[in-house]
Amino acid sequence: MDKVVVFADHTIGYKLVDYLLKKSKTNDYIIIAVFSNETKNSWWQDVKEIADSSKIDFHYYCQEKAIEFFKKIDCDYLLLLSWKHILPLEIIKKVKKHTINLHYSLLPKHRGVYPVNWAIQEGDQETGITYHLVNSKIDEGNIIAQEKININFTDDSKALLQKLDVLAIQLFKKIWIIRNMWSNMAVMQKNRERSYHSKQNFIETNIIELSENSKEF
Repeated sequence: MDKVVVFADHTIGYKLVDYLLKKSKTNDYIIIAVFSNETKNSWWQDVKEIADSSKIDFHYYCQEKAIEFFKKIDCDYLLLLSWKHILPLEIIKKVKKHTINLHYSLLPKHRGVYPVNWAIQEGDQETGITYHLVNSKIDEGNIIAQEKININFTDDSKALLQKLDVLAIQLFKKIWIIRNMWSNMAVMQKNRERSYHSKQNFIETNIIELSENSKEF
């Protein structure tokens, strides 16, 4: 039986934890712990609610405490489902089989933060979701699976995010049942359209300099 730890956040994290807990009754894996972030003043549901209702060991994320936790347990799979923190190698190295991450872009494009917003800001015609193996670099691990979706001219970031949530659930259900094949499925990311965005990049694009002149096109 596979022992699984989940780091999850946001609406998609909540829904995928719910799915995993319900399906764990098939007895081929067990969720031994769930980590999430404090959701105070957030508009999405707290993952703690669903973990508590299923009597699963739950922790709000603290890097030092997470490292200590992984020193004491056996873990076959670590699932990062909408996770914003860079995990230390001490945790990743403790996972026996695979650590995977869900990223909301067609990697290697829009690595880093706010990939949904960047896809719209840069006028992309399509985007998608990627499940990839985790290594020591940000969003650069080998790709297990991707799905594309068109971006409509009426899509704002919230509308597009909701579409990607649906896509992420559908694809996760397909790949989770064949997790023993992930090593064979994983392929290296191509160098074309490689891009990376930091939080500072995003902040800078949202600053309007009123002292500067602009022109109409």
